[in-house]
Amino acid sequence: MPKKINISGEIGWDYFTSMLSDDLKAAKGEDLEIDIASPGGDVFAGIEMYNMIRDYKRDNPKAQIMMTLKGMGASMASYIMMAPADLRAAEDNAVFMIHNPWSLAIGDYKEMEKTGAFLSGLASLMADAYVSVTGKSKAEIQSMMDAETWLFGSEIKESGFVSEMMKTDTPDDSDKKKKALAHAVLSFGEMKKNAQKQADASVYTQKVAALMKSLPGRSGSEDTIQEAPAGEGVETVYKTVAEFKTAQADLYKEVAEAAVKDERERVRALNDLKAKASKVGAAVELIDTAIAEGKSASDVAVGVTSLVLAAADSAGAIATGGDTEVKPVRTGWAVEK
Repeated sequence: MPKKINISGEIGWDYFTSMLSDDLKAAKGEDLEIDIASPGGDVFAGIEMYNMIRDYKRDNPKAQIMMTLKGMGASMASYIMMAPADLRAAEDNAVFMIHNPWSLAIGDYKEMEKTGAFLSGLASLMADAYVSVTGKSKAEIQSMMDAETWLFGSEIKESGFVSEMMKTDTPDDSDKKKKALAHAVLSFGEMKKNAQKQADASVYTQKVAALMKSLPGRSGSEDTIQEAPAGEGVETVYKTVAEFKTAQADLYKEVAEAAVKDERERVRALNDLKAKASKVGAAVELIDTAIAEGKSASDVAVGVTSLVLAAADSAGAIATGGDTEVKPVRTGWAVEK
């Protein structure tokens, strides 16, 4: 019996490399059936999973690997689907998406250039995997990634990402494609929001560490904050904001200016989202409430998208690669990846 492996949920946040590692060890060189249903997730976790499957095939060349797209395979999940396999299949109602990786970055123009170069190299790496499976030219694949291309059902096979389709016995639903794509966009938007939270938490931790190091009586690295040894200072505890402002005027000014900038960016992003959804009254009301309650654009993006899609006569503006174009409503921040 082949070893069954289910890669489901967000890569790196719901499904972890340790889980795949345990499953591969338990397979002990036998055949594998890998089912994938994921909106993507962490880039490095996805690359590691791809390599783990590739290593399994290298170490066990006689093992047969079947990869099946059961639901949505987007972003890093689509990359994992390209790992060495003897057969790739997709359910006839599955959704597949490839795009350029994205990231959050902070720093001067040199740091941004480094991040851009890294993302460009990563996109090229992913494109190579898609090329190896589809036989398409790298230029064609990169064009599809630039456009954030969504494929539905038989389009996945027609584009060469799988070789077989899994047919169902259920009657054909004329709205099946529209519904599946709408659901996929919402799920992908939720994944991006989670990715943003993960990245923000990391940046926030570094900022707090740097701030604490600058206060009297503190020392330590960016990752670890420790009490200063005796004789190197006395820890100061500020009981009120006014005390902190008086004692650390420059630092208070820096923090206050950052807070004002963040608030302006929050309101600007929400107003931009409201302009795009201006024809849907319920969406505008949701955004106005978010502005008043201090929520961000990413907090309400999925809800706004859902309302816009529900109000539309068709699924609206996602390049599907087929005859029908369904283009997605953008769901919040864009920097992937």
